[in-house]
Amino acid sequence: MRVKRKQHSAGFKAKIVLEAIKGRKTTNEIASEYQIHPNLVSKWKSQLHQQAAALFGAVNRREDEQKEAEELQATLYQQISQLKVELDFLKKPSTPTLEEKRRLIEPDNSKISISRQCKLLELARPSYYYRPHQSLDYFTPAQVYFDNLKLEQAVILP
Repeated sequence: MRVKRKQHSAGFKAKIVLEAIKGRKTTNEIASEYQIHPNLVSKWKSQLHQQAAALFGAVNRREDEQKEAEELQATLYQQISQLKVELDFLKKPSTPTLEEKRRLIEPDNSKISISRQCKLLELARPSYYYRPHQSLDYFTPAQVYFDNLKLEQAVILP
């Protein structure tokens, strides 16, 4: 018949290792007090020394992961708020004419740039800034002279 091996809890192991690290008792005294083999005390003590750095590293790793998650969350909230502003901008009545699209653009809007507003309205940005030239109701003397000159040349040609 087999003898069932004892399985010690992590708390029990930690208690023994801390006692061994304190150095008040020898390994044999600790082993006889808790009725375990002295090799187990030495083995658990060496495991603690090997894994102590990993223990503290895990804490730092969790803190780094939490910090990254918070940064990602902040970025996503910023994107959500930007999309809400753009959606509100697009909820205005959309019109197909160029002049009406120009009027929909708000140059004083600090939340959406003019460039972004033009993209949302599918309007080429230069067409927002373009202003047609004023037509002249009168002719300048130079225009009259050159027009007359062209007419004279047209009459001379056969």
